[in-house]
Amino acid sequence: MKGLSWVNFVLGLWLIIAPFVLHYREVSLATWNSVIVGIVIAILAIARALESSDVQHLQPHHGAH
Repeated sequence: MKGLSWVNFVLGLWLIIAPFVLHYREVSLATWNSVIVGIVIAILAIARALESSDVQHLQPHHGAH
């Protein structure tokens, strides 16, 4: 699912630049909301995308009774 993490990263970046591209930066509350939420999404997405993919220890072992 790393591909979805990269998509979320790009969408987070979009939220950061959207007020300036869509010209609603004059609305201060909406601009700050968009930028802060975009930063949080981008940070969480990049952290998830770059983490190691060794998740076998999380999967239950079948037949180990």
